[in-house]
Amino acid sequence: MSTVTSAEVQVCENFIDYHFKDPSLLQEALQPAGTPVRYNTRPHHDEGNKRLVDLGRKLHAFLTSKCFFESGGMMPDLDPEQFEGPAEELAADDEFMEFIVEVQGNERSTGKTIIETQQAVFAAAWCDGGFDAYVKVFASTLQRAGEAEARRMS
Repeated sequence: MSTVTSAEVQVCENFIDYHFKDPSLLQEALQPAGTPVRYNTRPHHDEGNKRLVDLGRKLHAFLTSKCFFESGGMMPDLDPEQFEGPAEELAADDEFMEFIVEVQGNERSTGKTIIETQQAVFAAAWCDGGFDAYVKVFASTLQRAGEAEARRMS
């Protein structure tokens, strides 16, 4: 059964500056991998946020490849599939990391699970609102990470 509450979904929506039309997507994204998820609107599955994590990785690889293609391949030495990119940068947002640790429970949250949860949140936005939603969530989260980094540097 899902342990993510509607209040936690609202807190996350504030963090990422996006309101989900289907909040169960965000509930699933915030669910730790391997924890059963059950919704009224969706069938039960036992893998937690794993399917959204997988989609998030693929979306990132696709969008990175698309940017390289559209830029004329200006960075040929960088393999988009090896580029973890945004999730590692976003891990710099201490408040968001603390939120994920709180939602998933301290014993489940590691650096890897936090990054995977962020990838799942991006994928959930894609599923909820398409490319524009993905870009909005991605940009908002990058901005928060930049602000957190600036606070640490001062």
